[in-house]
Amino acid sequence: MNQNLLFLKSAGSIIGGVSFIISCLLLLSFYNIMVEKKRKQMGILRALGARGKDLFVIYSVTGFLLAIINIIITIIATIYIIFEINRSYNVATYPYSFKFLSFLLLLCVCFVMTALSTFLPVRKSILRSPVEAINKER
Repeated sequence: MNQNLLFLKSAGSIIGGVSFIISCLLLLSFYNIMVEKKRKQMGILRALGARGKDLFVIYSVTGFLLAIINIIITIIATIYIIFEINRSYNVATYPYSFKFLSFLLLLCVCFVMTALSTFLPVRKSILRSPVEAINKER
């Protein structure tokens, strides 16, 4: 039984790590596409006098709203999955638990991942000149 629990923890860690990498890439891709579609609008705002910092704030708010939704869904799904795994193993000590430190780590990782995924595409777009952003063909 202990060997099964050890395998379950190892498999859960591997699956979690792979899921994290895939979600980072998907989030980065999503923001890249979003910023590219808004390229012309960002160029017009820059031409009207908006600073790069202003544009970053506008598009970061969208990212952090999505991060909050992601965190809520992730916490609910994690608690449910942990409950189901622990229920399926009728043992005295549960193989998984969701502690406050895990919650804080999950929260920090989600915000850092969102901040990086937002910052990279927006920075690339902000560095373009307004004329280039407006006139550039897709």
